[in-house]
Amino acid sequence: MARLAVLFVAHEAGELAEYRLAEDGEQVSSSSVSSSSQPRSSSSLLSVSSVISEESSSIASSVQYDPDSDVSQYTNFLQLGDRATQVLAAVNVFSDTEPLVLNTITITLDTSVSSIEGLLLYDSFGRYLGRAFRESSTTYVLNVKNSNIIVPKREDYSFYIRAQLKTFTSGGVSGETFRVSSVTVEGDGEWSSRSYTKGSSDTFPQFQTARSVITSIDSPGPGNEPLAGGEDVLIGTYRFEGDQGDGAADLEVTAIVFHLTLVGGVTVANPALSSQGLGIRHSCSTTSTTVITCSSIPDYIGSFEDGPIVLELYGDVTVPEDALKAALGVNINQPGSPGSAGAITWSDGSTSFTWVPFGSPVVRGTYFEQ
Repeated sequence: MARLAVLFVAHEAGELAEYRLAEDGEQVSSSSVSSSSQPRSSSSLLSVSSVISEESSSIASSVQYDPDSDVSQYTNFLQLGDRATQVLAAVNVFSDTEPLVLNTITITLDTSVSSIEGLLLYDSFGRYLGRAFRESSTTYVLNVKNSNIIVPKREDYSFYIRAQLKTFTSGGVSGETFRVSSVTVEGDGEWSSRSYTKGSSDTFPQFQTARSVITSIDSPGPGNEPLAGGEDVLIGTYRFEGDQGDGAADLEVTAIVFHLTLVGGVTVANPALSSQGLGIRHSCSTTSTTVITCSSIPDYIGSFEDGPIVLELYGDVTVPEDALKAALGVNINQPGSPGSAGAITWSDGSTSFTWVPFGSPVVRGTYFEQ
């Protein structure tokens, strides 16, 4: 895990490429120096230097690295057709008795997932270890017996896992929910040749497959504005961005629950939703004094067909004349999860989802105050 942290720091500093080259160069230099202790003439040293340089270039060119330096793990949607998803699991192997020569790595999912084509494994430096293939409905195995991967005695060895997903047209399925349930490594003791099996006991994030995904939600309006009462007043602006994936996948928002902050007796009535620049309103309901629900949002308002959408919330705002302090704010609060509905319902063209992979609140609207 420490190596993964170093990798992340190097990425943030913009020095990832230099770090990886330095790692490879250090290993080649060390093995080359130890290959001989005999003194050499200057001409032979030049020759050996050339050989080392060529070997270094050859080794560096044969090593494959993960092109994505983001190794964060969190519950998210995985878009069908992605050839290397975000990290599904990161695993730490420790051997306290002797160095361990790895033979196989077995990944078990909590359920069968039709959309997964294979699992890609990388070490803590981002070096590609290989592709694990499906052995049973929930099990994937990578054979590394001849890869000379050694877990040092009493030192951590870390690796992480990404997935290759099928496209929707090649058998990928929208709405599959899963997580890595366990990871097991098997190997032989370097000194004793004794067989060892090490298993993980971590809880890994949950994921759900989708044809299209919402990638961000924010408020393009100012953080604060003066509060004014009146009819059909703009009380919130929210921008949604997404990736529609395959061409036939129509990404759209179909329902939103807004939560109101009301200060000084302010009230909101007759709420309605629109798309910026459209001029057509879709009526919403006030389910309590502080909750507005916009259901059955039509596609001409909620569809991403023409790109990102900016949704505007309107309402009749009443501000008491005798209020010493009055304020109004409208937020989208609950992100939800694969097993719990949040404030936003959306469709990827095949499946209706009730959660988004963001924090809470999902987005804060403009805060109006006098």
